[in-house]
Amino acid sequence: MQSNNIKSVEKFDESNSEGYEDLLDILTVSNEQIFFDSANNNNIASIKIDSSFRDLNQEIKKICDLHNLPAIACRAKNNNPNYLSIIHSNKNFRDIFHVEQADLINKSYDFLFEDLDLDYSSADQVEYTQLIKMVKNFKEHDAIITLYDFNNPRQKVRFKIAFLPQFIGETKENYAVFIFEKIDFNHHLFIDNSLKNKSVTLLHNLERSLRNERLLREISSLIISDLSIDKIASSIAKNLCNHLKIERCIIHDFQETRINFIVEYANNFSKEIIKNKDNNCKSQEIIEFITFQNNFNQRYADKDKKNAITIIDDAQVDQNCQSMYQFFSKYSITNQVCLTMIVEEKIIGNIILQQSDKRTWLEDEIEMLETIANQLTTGIARFYSLKKANTTNQALLEKSRQLQESLHKEQEMRKMQNEFIALVSHEFKTPLQIIDSTRENIVRKIKNLNINDESVDKGFERIKLGVQRMNGLINSTLNLAKLESQEGILKVNIQKINFKKTLEENIEKCRNVANSRKILINLNFDGHADEMQSDPLLIDHILNNVISNAVKFSLDNSVVDIFVKVNQQNLEIKVRDHGIGIAKSDIENIGQKFFRASNSISVAGTGIGIYLAKNFINLLNGSFSIQSKENVGTEVSIILPMNF
Repeated sequence: MQSNNIKSVEKFDESNSEGYEDLLDILTVSNEQIFFDSANNNNIASIKIDSSFRDLNQEIKKICDLHNLPAIACRAKNNNPNYLSIIHSNKNFRDIFHVEQADLINKSYDFLFEDLDLDYSSADQVEYTQLIKMVKNFKEHDAIITLYDFNNPRQKVRFKIAFLPQFIGETKENYAVFIFEKIDFNHHLFIDNSLKNKSVTLLHNLERSLRNERLLREISSLIISDLSIDKIASSIAKNLCNHLKIERCIIHDFQETRINFIVEYANNFSKEIIKNKDNNCKSQEIIEFITFQNNFNQRYADKDKKNAITIIDDAQVDQNCQSMYQFFSKYSITNQVCLTMIVEEKIIGNIILQQSDKRTWLEDEIEMLETIANQLTTGIARFYSLKKANTTNQALLEKSRQLQESLHKEQEMRKMQNEFIALVSHEFKTPLQIIDSTRENIVRKIKNLNINDESVDKGFERIKLGVQRMNGLINSTLNLAKLESQEGILKVNIQKINFKKTLEENIEKCRNVANSRKILINLNFDGHADEMQSDPLLIDHILNNVISNAVKFSLDNSVVDIFVKVNQQNLEIKVRDHGIGIAKSDIENIGQKFFRASNSISVAGTGIGIYLAKNFINLLNGSFSIQSKENVGTEVSIILPMNF
C-alpha cells in the first residue's frame, strides 16, 4: 500500500477538516491557525496548546521515540474508551511502513491494520483476535501476525506486535504504545523445522530409553528367578541381540581359572562359534579367545570401574588383536564390545557383543550394557554363593545323617548294654540271696551251739556288709539302666509314707559301718512327716545314698549330723559330715555320671550314687545342693515337697 502524501495544509478549520473534532480531543487549540511544514516531514511547526495536554503528549511521544523498533503512540477517545487513535509514530515505523506522520494522526490502530492488508490465516486470526481482546481490556499483550511487505505485496512479512498500555501521572487519560518487531519468515521456518527435528530426536531418544528400561526390567526379573545361571545367560544373550540389532552375543563365567558355562546367541546370518550348545562345548579355540579377551581387558580396561568395558572398532586390523586375526576373520568379526564382570578384583565372566560391520555405540547403549553387566555380576555371584551354600548344606546334612546313624547305633548299643546289665544284675541277686540266707543259717546254728568266737562273728559281719554293698550296687545299676532306657524316664509311684521311719531305717543300715569306725550319727528332727506323699523307693535310695556317702567319707572317730525340718509345704534335710571334703575345682562336677572327686580315689565307689540321687530328687520336684571344704567336711541339702 502506498499512502497519499500531504504536501501542505495552510488552514485547518471546522469547515475543511472532517477529523477536526478528533484532533480537538487530543489538543486544545486556540483560534490561531495550525501550520505544517512539508520540508520537515510534516511535523507541526508551531502550535498553541493547553499546557496539561501538551505535557502528556510530549511524554507519550518521548516513550514512543525511545524505542529502537517501529512504534506508534495512541490515546483513547473520551466518548469511546475502546477506540485508540494514533497521536504519534517514530521514525523507524515510518521508514518500515512507508507512511507519513500526517496520514496516521487521529486514525484508529484498527484502521491501520486494515490498511496494511492483514492476512487472515487461521493462526493469524487467532493472534489478531486475542490482541483486539487485550486492547479492549487495556492489558499488555504480544501477538505475532503475518502481513504483506509494502514494497513487494507478494512477499509476506511477519511482525511481533507488542501492546503496552501507558498510565501517566494521575490523569484518567488512557494511552498506549504499539511496537512492531519484524521477524524473518524464512528464519522462523528454519527455527520451526529445527525445533521439530529436535522434538523428533527427543522423541526417538525417549522411545529408546523406554525400550532400554523395559529390557533392564526383563533382565532383572530373569536374574532373580529360579532358573539356572546358564539359562539366565542364554536369555540375556538373545534379548541383547534382538534389542541392539547385533549379530552375536557370547556370555560365559570364569570361576578360579575354570569356565563352568558358556552360551552363544547368533542371528541366522552369523557363523556359530560354539558348535555343541547342549554339551556346553568349550573347544580349544573358544578357550584361547576367552584367555585373549581376559588379558586384553586387564591391559586396556578402565580399572576404576566395577565392571570393565572394552570396545574394538575393527578387530581385523587392530594391532592389539593381531594374535586373534585368524579367529576374527573366520567368524567375520569387525566390531566388538566386551564387558568384563569383576568381583573382588577377580574376573568372573564376560559379556561379548560382536558384528561384522563397524558401529558407533551410543552413550545410553553403553550405560545400559554396564547396568546389565552389573546385574549379571550380582546374579553370577549370587548363583555360586547359593551353590556353595547348598554344597555346604548338603555336606552338613550328610554329616548330620551320619551323626544320626551313629547316635542311633549308640542308642541301640546302650539299650543292649542296659538290658545286659539289668539281666546280669538280676542274675547276681540270686547268688547274693543264697549267700546271705546261708550266712544267717550258719549264724543261727552257731548261736544254738553256744559257740562264742569273736573272729567268726567278725567274719560273718563282713559277709553281711559285702552282701549289702553288692545289693546296693545292683540296685544303683538297675536304676541307672531304667533312667537311661529308651523311654528315658522312671515312673514315679506316689504313696503315703512315713518319712521319719524311712529315714531311721536308712540310718540303721549304715549303723554297723559307722560303729566299726567309731562314727556317731546324730538325728535332729523338727516337725512331723508321718503322711508324706511321695515315691518310697526313690526316697529310700536318696536317703541311703546321702547318708552312706557321709559315713563313707567321714574320718574315724567323727560325727555325722542329720537335720530335718518339716513344714506344710516342704521337707528340708541336711546331712553334714566331718571328713575329707571336696576340692573347690571338683564341686561343680559333683552329680555327673561316674564322676569322682580327686581326693576320693582311695575310697570304694562307682560315681553313680549322687548322679542317681540328683535325678530322683528332680523327678520328685525337689532341689539338691552341696557345700564342701577340703579336709573339713561336706554338707548336702535336699528340699522335697510334702505332697508330690
